[in-house]
Amino acid sequence: MATYNPQEIEKKILKLWEDEKLKEKSLNSMKGKKTFSFMDGPPTANNPMGVHHAWGRTYKDLFLRLKTMQGFDTRKQPGFDCQGLWVEVGIEKELGFKTKKDIEKYGIGKFTEKCVETVLNYVKVWIDLSKKLGMWMDWDNPYLTLSDTNIEYVWYFLKKCHEKGWLYKGLKVLPWCPRCGTSLSSHEVSSGYKEKTHPAIYVKFQIKNGENEYLLIYTTTPWTLVSNVAVAVHPNEEYVKVKVDNERFILGKNLLNSVFPDKNYKIIKRLYGRELVELQYENPMKDLLPLQWNI
Repeated sequence: MATYNPQEIEKKILKLWEDEKLKEKSLNSMKGKKTFSFMDGPPTANNPMGVHHAWGRTYKDLFLRLKTMQGFDTRKQPGFDCQGLWVEVGIEKELGFKTKKDIEKYGIGKFTEKCVETVLNYVKVWIDLSKKLGMWMDWDNPYLTLSDTNIEYVWYFLKKCHEKGWLYKGLKVLPWCPRCGTSLSSHEVSSGYKEKTHPAIYVKFQIKNGENEYLLIYTTTPWTLVSNVAVAVHPNEEYVKVKVDNERFILGKNLLNSVFPDKNYKIIKRLYGRELVELQYENPMKDLLPLQWNI
């Protein structure tokens, strides 16, 4: 019994498509019909394709095939983002650079050439992998953001916006990378996201007019306590007031065993979160920041 070999079958199908020029026939089959124009939202050509890219590109290909089957003259132009921090930081790591001064010593022109060389290589890699996915696009005519044509059209668009009075100077708070010396997009900020274990603390908020009586709160961001003005409770969750030694604490009932694992407490009252609304407490930082709490 022959063994199923998906790689060999893939090669045979791709060769059949190429020999019969099926992609070209598909692209030309609806010439002159109503146009559906598609420009690929360009992935950055700084690494090979990941599985999440393959997922998205599969959806794109399916949708474009559908538009062709519906009778549209479908424009299928792929594109690649060839500029920006993703590319530059990758080359800096490859060359062992730590600061922008290293780029200047190396030569800005040489550094730019290295970036261009790298992205053009990855464009070829992406096109090859996209073909293996079975995508039918105009691979001979991709748009590249580094091309003079693309850059000229961007400047032309900005010129027209300026002429129409649509451009203005404003102020906006943005994330800033001191190492890269530039502002960061939300996407660039999220790319550095890492799960990290932080120390957490329990803090006693003394209830006003309550002797040795506290709200027990939990936080992983103790540096925010100086500006704390409220504590959140769930209106329908059950809370308890417990006595431990000569102090009384209010906390969530389902947290009792984790907060007091030795069970050295006595429940003196049960209540719901909604019953705690408008209960007043004193910020534990009030003695450290007296002016702030007397405004």
